Amino acid sequence: MDESTEKKCDFSDMGLSDAWLFRFKFYEENGIPKVFKQTDKYVKNFKSLPFKSQMTMAMNWKAFFFGPFYYFYLGMWRKALTILLFLTVLDLLLILLLSKAAAGCCYAIFWAVMTNPIYYVHRTKKSKSFNPFEGMQL
Repeated sequence: MDESTEKKCDFSDMGLSDAWLFRFKFYEENGIPKVFKQTDKYVKNFKSLPFKSQMTMAMNWKAFFFGPFYYFYLGMWRKALTILLFLTVLDLLLILLLSKAAAGCCYAIFWAVMTNPIYYVHRTKKSKSFNPFEGMQL
């Protein structure tokens, strides 16, 4: 195997649920979501999914409801601490500019949207980084 051939991961021995296997296989084929602009291949294949599968890919409901506790459960404590620090600073700004309710809603949405790609990088690259955006390009 030469260096130009990309090695595909085998997810079967990772002990993942069906939902995580679906997400990981999608990311393996289409790439990790970018922060601001997705690749054409990613967008095309994402839009071709049924609505329920799109929701599975777009958000993680356990992370929406349990936030940092779910990250600790998944073993991503470094990223959870970094995100908590980031969201605390963001919280202070939102409270000053808007209201406490707006800040709480932003927390939940941030946890829910970021969990899937972060966990993919954590498991496939065996990441030990504190950087929650590792592997995601702007």
